[in-house]
Amino acid sequence: MIVFYDSWCPMCTAVAERTKKLDKKGKMKFVSFRDEDVVEKYELSQELQSKMEQRLYILKNNEWYDGIHSIHVLAKAVPSYWFAVPFIKLSIVLGFGSKVY
Repeated sequence: MIVFYDSWCPMCTAVAERTKKLDKKGKMKFVSFRDEDVVEKYELSQELQSKMEQRLYILKNNEWYDGIHSIHVLAKAVPSYWFAVPFIKLSIVLGFGSKVY
């Protein structure tokens, strides 16, 4: 699972660093979409990079997740976040998750 975050955003960087520490099994790779090597390697279009400025994106098993859906995928992968999974899922099912995100 590859987590694309904004390294220009102090809050985003802090959350990425904290989550890296909690990812004891190394299931996630955190990369900054601001890094030119990352842009080239993952063929990130200008349009996608613009979207990444607004939302968290995850690439898992060749499928993209963004916004509240990326938070759901991330929370399921980190045991310390498991308590939040049912609430995130409920927010998605009830349709307010994207608005809250």
